[in-house]
Amino acid sequence: MHVDCWFDGACWPNPNGHAASGAFIKHEGVVIYSGSRYIGCQGTTNNVAEYDGLNLILEKLVELQPASAMIYGDSDLVIKQMTGRWKVGRLTRSERNGKTPVKVRHYIPYYYKAVDLLGRIQGNVDFVWISRDLNDQADLLSRQPLEDRKITNPYERMFT
Repeated sequence: MHVDCWFDGACWPNPNGHAASGAFIKHEGVVIYSGSRYIGCQGTTNNVAEYDGLNLILEKLVELQPASAMIYGDSDLVIKQMTGRWKVGRLTRSERNGKTPVKVRHYIPYYYKAVDLLGRIQGNVDFVWISRDLNDQADLLSRQPLEDRKITNPYERMFT
């Protein structure tokens, strides 16, 4: 079985805003999984939300064990780190002890969770970056938990 997967994340405002993720999986053009979840509002960034969206997919792929999967996302960071094109740092001792670094990297535990989940999938998994306009369904799913909580996007108010 081959599946196509899309993920996205939202954090309003970014950083340390309310964050949520969304993802869906299609098999032969039919949606076989659709999910979203609220992450919280502490230590959150767009990158945390994007990685959480990827983890929604990977958690489901561990269950499904497809022969192959193509994962699409509009996060340059997530796609390039998951394909090994960009390095991922490790949390420093200070960060592990709760001290905030100059450059916040709250996404790192989400990255390592993704790597762990990916290692538990038997089939071939490929990652493809797509432009934001091709990821609108996953974007809607990632916004849904925020809208359900009556949280508004502060960035939309700036441009309306």
